Parts: sequence; structure tokens; C-alpha cells
Amino acid sequence: KEGKELSPFQKKENLNVVIASARAVGCKIVNLHNTDIMEGRPHIVLGLLWQLVKIGLLQKISLADNPKLIKLLKEDEEPAVLKKLSSEEILIRWVNYQLNDAGYTDRKMSDKSRVAFGSDIKDSVIYTQLLAKVCPAHATVAPMDEVDEEKRAKMVLAEAAAAKCSGFLTTKYILVRLPSSPSFFVAVSLSVCPQLTRSLPHHLSC
Repeated sequence: KEGKELSPFQKKENLNVVIASARAVGCKIVNLHNTDIMEGRPHIVLGLLWQLVKIGLLQKISLADNPKLIKLLKEDEEPAVLKKLSSEEILIRWVNYQLNDAGYTDRKMSDKSRVAFGSDIKDSVIYTQLLAKVCPAHATVAPMDEVDEEKRAKMVLAEAAAAKCSGFLTTKYILVRLPSSPSFFVAVSLSVCPQLTRSLPHHLSC
């Protein structure tokens, strides 16, 4: 009944369902027990929540959920290629697509997601170019003039917040190069400002 305190047994049973459900949607559950959550162990609870947020954000980064992503195909590639890519690999393609479209050829994201969402973005240069391309009403390349990486990161995040696509990213996550949060940021940016305006590859538009 509403307002009735659950017994310890009922709480454990409910948490077992939570853990099983998290595993079913793709969370990596290693040595996680219902008592860990009941005791409120921060690193355990936050780790589980972090995985759930990531899955929720990235699960729709697919050709099935966003047909316009087909424009990310390269010449002579078939849609089957895009369907085989992970969400992170699609995000990397999208970022490089935007950089190429903007005529920015100095840098591009690595094909390896850990590098792409780590060392590739720690100086905020790619973020600056990406936001200026997809959210021109709120972002410019002005942060490029700032030589201090921390100040540049703060400028980029201010513009991202104005465009409503900051997506969990903080200055610390940029500078320390933690991979998960940057991928969230790019996923939110794609959702808010997809900017997939280029024509289909020639072999698909004929």
C-alpha cells in the first residue's frame, strides 16, 4: 500500500529486478549486489546510473532511428556499412562530416572512439569548430583565439549551453579526457543540431 514501508526482503527483491533490467538493456554488471545499492555506495550507484544515461542517449544514434544519417555514407558505401557501426563510430563520422563541410581540414577525429573522445578533444579545438558549424546562431570560432585550454573550454561550454547541447560536459571532463561525457555531448549536439544538409552520395541518389 502507498506509504507502507517495504521490508528488507521486498527492497532486495525490487533491487534484484533493477539489476536484472539494467543488465538486460546492456549495462555491464560486475559484482554488483542489491546490498551495494541499499547501502548507497556512491561509486556503485553513480556507475550504474552513468551507464543507464549513456545507453539512453546513444541507443537512438542509428540509421533506423535517424534515416538522415545515411548522408554520412562515403562514396561507394552501402547503407549496410552504416548499420554495422557502433553509436560512437557514427558520432565520429558526424563530427568529421561537419568539420569537412565547414572546410576545416587541420584536424579530424580518430576512427578509434577512445582516442576520438579523449585526446582528440582535450584542447576544445574540434568542439569549437563543430559548434560554430552546427549552431551558428549561438557559437563562433572565437574560442580559437584563447590560448589557455581551460579558458577555451569554458568559452565552448558557455556557447554549448546557449545552444542547449552541453550534455553533461564540464571543463574537467574536457581537460582530463574522460571519454564517456564527450560522447554524450556530441550525441546531444547531433540531436539538437543535426545539420545533415549535404546531398546523398552519388551512387545512392541516382
